[in-house]
This record gives sequence, C-alpha cells and structure tokens, in this order.
Amino acid sequence: MNDQWPHHWTMKSNLEYIKKNGKEKWLQFQKQEWSCKNCGAEIKWYQKMCSCGQQLNAWDLPAAG
Repeated sequence: MNDQWPHHWTMKSNLEYIKKNGKEKWLQFQKQEWSCKNCGAEIKWYQKMCSCGQQLNAWDLPAAG
C-alpha cells in the first residue's frame, strides 16, 4: 500500500513471510516483535512509551489530511 499509514506498508512482507515460514512462526515472531523488551507487555504501532516506563521505537502518527 502506498498511503500515509506505516502499519499498512508491512502487509506485503508479512504475507510473504507467512507464505514462506507458516502462520505459526509468523505469530511467534509478531508476539516477540510487539512485546516490550523490558517487561514483556503488549505494545502498539504508535505507542511511544510502555506502561513500565520503557521508551519504545514507535512510528509517528501521520498528519491529519
């Protein structure tokens, strides 16, 4: 996708990963990818700070069009 939302950009690569490695491996990877490295809490795309206080490497929200 070619729009302003970064979370849309990963669709193609995610589908390719699933096709190559299977959905269970992709789900395991996603759980690791979307967990706080400090406390293990689930994190979201645009979340800049975990509830434990850990700074997160998050995308900025696109400007309102």
